[in-house]
Amino acid sequence: MKISKRKMRILVIGGVLLGVFILFAGVANAKKIELSFWYWGTHEREALIDELARRFSAKYPNIEVKPQLFPWAGFPEKVFTATAAGMAPDAHFISTGQAVTWGTKGVALDLAPYLKKTGLWDDIWPGRKHMGYYQGKQYSVPLSATISAFWYNKKTFEEVGLNPMKGPETWDEVMEYAKKLVKYDEKGKIIRSGFYYTHGDLSINHFPSILWTFGSDLFNPETKEVLFNNPGGVEMLQWYYDLEREYKAYAPVEQLQYWEAMMQGYGAMLSYGIWTIRFYVRENFKDYAVAASPAHKGKRVVQIEGMEMGCNAKSKHPEEACDWVAYLMSPEAQVYFQSVNFTIPGTKSAFESEGFQELLKKWDPKVKDILWQDLPTARALTTHPATVEVWDLWVEAWQNSVRTGRMSPKEALDLEAKRATEALAEKY
Repeated sequence: MKISKRKMRILVIGGVLLGVFILFAGVANAKKIELSFWYWGTHEREALIDELARRFSAKYPNIEVKPQLFPWAGFPEKVFTATAAGMAPDAHFISTGQAVTWGTKGVALDLAPYLKKTGLWDDIWPGRKHMGYYQGKQYSVPLSATISAFWYNKKTFEEVGLNPMKGPETWDEVMEYAKKLVKYDEKGKIIRSGFYYTHGDLSINHFPSILWTFGSDLFNPETKEVLFNNPGGVEMLQWYYDLEREYKAYAPVEQLQYWEAMMQGYGAMLSYGIWTIRFYVRENFKDYAVAASPAHKGKRVVQIEGMEMGCNAKSKHPEEACDWVAYLMSPEAQVYFQSVNFTIPGTKSAFESEGFQELLKKWDPKVKDILWQDLPTARALTTHPATVEVWDLWVEAWQNSVRTGRMSPKEALDLEAKRATEALAEKY
C-alpha cells in the first residue's frame, strides 16, 4: 500500500505533536523537589529568608525551598531529634562553634566534595572555613561573617579630656581610659562603666580573641593540652578582675545589652563584633566611634565568626540542599541579606562584589578600613568536638574569680584546667 506524501506529512506532524504532548505531560506531572530549611532568628530575618527562597526557586524551577523559623532556644535539640527520627530538614543553621560536633554525631553532612567541585572551597574566608573543618571534612559554611572591633562613645571621651577621634590601641590603654571614664553617683555607685561587657554574655563568639591576644588559648587539639591557665590566660583574666574589683570601673546593668549600655550612657567603651554597627545605625546613634581591636604586648589577634549553616547528613536531596546553601553564599543573596543584617559575606567574591562595596559606602568608613585590614588574617575557634565543653569550663573560672571573687584568677583557672584535662582524656 502506497502512502501519499500528504498523508505522510500528516503522520509525521501527528507523531511530533504526540511526542511534544507526552513530554509536556511528563513535565507537568513531575513533582517538584521540596527542600526544608530550618533556621532561627527574628521575623525580620524571616522576611529575608522567604525572599531568598523565592529568588532561588526562580533560578531552580524544579526546587521549592520551604523555610521554617524557630526560636533559638532548643533549636539544636529539635534538629538532632528530627534527624534521629528520620524527619531531618534538608538544610539548617548550625550553632556557632559546634559544626564539628554536629558532623561527628552524624547530623551535618560533609560539604567538602561539593565545595571543591563547584569552586567554592577557595572562595570562603580561611578563618570562616576553619570553623566547620575537622579531619578533612567541612561540616558548615558561612551565611555571614563578623570580626572583633572596639567601640566607644565620643561624648564621654570629650567629657574626660580624651581624644574622641582616637580609640585605645592596647589593653593597657583600655584600662587607663576605663579608670578615667567610670562615673559614680553621690553614694559611690557606678552609673557609667568605663569599659562595658555583660556577665551573662561571655560569648564564645568574641572573648577568645582577647584570650589569644594575651598569648593564651583554650587547648591544643592535637596534644589535648589545656592552655587557658598559662601565664597569658591568667593575665587576661586578671585584667578583668582588676577592672571590676581593684579599680571598680565596671558594673553590669541587668536586662541591658552591651550596645544599649553605650547608647544609654551606662558604658563608655566595649569590645564586640563589627556587626554591632547595625544597632547604632538603626537607632540613629551618632555618638559612637569604632576602632580596630586593641593589642597586648605587641600582639593582636582578631576573631572571625558568624552564622553557620549546613546540609543534613540524612537529607533525601543532598545535592539540591547544597545548591540552596551555595546560593545563600552567592553575591546576589549576600548583598540582599547584608543590607538588613549588617554583617559581612562569608565569601571573598561576595565581599568584593560591586553590590556589597556599594553597601559598605553607607556604613562608617572606618568599618571598611578595619575589614580590609583584619579579614584576611582573622582567626576562628579551635575546631574540635570538645571546644564548647572546654569553653564552658573557662566561663566557670570567670564566674569563680571575676564575678564572685571567691578565688583569684590563677586559682580559678587552675581548678577548671584540671577538670578540662580530665574531660579531654576521658571523652576525647
